[in-house]
Amino acid sequence: MFGRRPQPNVFQMYIVAKPEVSLAHGSISITVGLTLANRGPGIAEQAFITLATQSTPGPACSVELSRPDLTIWFGNFALGHQMNLILRDGLRIPPGAALNAFTVTFRFAAPIERPLRIKGGCGAAGSPTYPIDIESSAAEINDALHHALRRVRAGDDPEQVGREFEDKVLKNPADSEPGG
Repeated sequence: MFGRRPQPNVFQMYIVAKPEVSLAHGSISITVGLTLANRGPGIAEQAFITLATQSTPGPACSVELSRPDLTIWFGNFALGHQMNLILRDGLRIPPGAALNAFTVTFRFAAPIERPLRIKGGCGAAGSPTYPIDIESSAAEINDALHHALRRVRAGDDPEQVGREFEDKVLKNPADSEPGG
């Protein structure tokens, strides 16, 4: 009856699609869905997510952010490289539920000259803010890319090789649930 209202605990979850390995282009593409999940006992209001591409590995590489559903989210979308979103008024995330925000598609191809660096954060009113930090050095990406393409050329399963590449370069974001 008396006491503190139950608080939400909103954090990012990742849904990773099947990687696409193209020997013709010497590239690997990975699409990652960013989802906000509420694992706290309270209802989440004013949920938010921010994400910015700070460094793309090379001229043939790309990081593309999809447009969010503007009936659910409002905010700033800058040239496909930066996203600042807040859940529209009246919309909430109940305990145990998740809500898709947008997707990020990574394309890696030589030459790899710079690190991959993506920063951001997410949370909600009354929830901790969790950082989003995806970073790999140019050397890590270059080694993983060349190794993966060599294995696919040798006949290894492209999906398995793509998943291993994802684990090395994106540090397997699907395993990053707080407290999980």
